[in-house]
Amino acid sequence: MALDDQVLPLTWSTFLPLTWSTFLQVLPLTWSTFLANVSQTYGLGCVFQHSYLSYGENLALGYSSPVQLATLWYTWECNNYNWTTGGYTAGHLTQMLWKATTTVGCAVMNAANGCPSIAAPGSAPYVGANFLVCE
Repeated sequence: MALDDQVLPLTWSTFLPLTWSTFLQVLPLTWSTFLANVSQTYGLGCVFQHSYLSYGENLALGYSSPVQLATLWYTWECNNYNWTTGGYTAGHLTQMLWKATTTVGCAVMNAANGCPSIAAPGSAPYVGANFLVCE
């Protein structure tokens, strides 16, 4: 099955390989089916805004696959993180890389699985977009 046709819940193998990071000196994340289910439940609301649940959360909208969305978080935000002072304009990156983060679970919502359009407060709905929720 192609990534674009991925049926929920996703598995971690849908995303990037899990490896030890010498640079960050942290162990790889493990996949949480529980958090994937939480992500799916929240994502079914089809609204692009944070849930304010207690897990830490990443949201992304657009792009054709979960890998592209996760790669966007990593590459764009990694380049905007201030590695010297620890300051950030990159909130998604910190959730992905915190040493205290040990598990992650994600869901992709789109027209094929319950979200024909994604509401975004302050703008027109996004019709046919992929909406990635990671807790």
